[in-house]
Amino acid sequence: MVKVVSHGSEMESQGVIEGISKKVPTSGEQLLLEEYVYALGAEAPHHTHDIEQIGYIVSGQLEMTFAGEKYVLSPGDCYLVPRGLEHDVKALTDQAKTVLISAIGNGGHGHHHDEHDHDEHDHGPNEH
Repeated sequence: MVKVVSHGSEMESQGVIEGISKKVPTSGEQLLLEEYVYALGAEAPHHTHDIEQIGYIVSGQLEMTFAGEKYVLSPGDCYLVPRGLEHDVKALTDQAKTVLISAIGNGGHGHHHDEHDHDEHDHGPNEH
């Protein structure tokens, strides 16, 4: 049976890259929900995904670059990352938090490609 409710107290934080951690509150066959927390100055360098993502800034500020254009995002702001769009993320404040919803399709996990490593990895902020 699919788990339909997840409690925050049940979720463990996982390190993604230095200064960035994530929790995966829930996932289904077609969607994945992730929460990322960034330390001040933490960066996820240029990368792409083979999936579509929507993000929402919960707290702090993030500088995000999409196809070479920079944006500063604050709580309440949201963003769309179409499949294949090159982007990066940098935390402008400590404990900046974003929530991502990813269209993973058929229960598979999305993958990213960054400019330094063209192997596929689980998605997330460096990754994200």
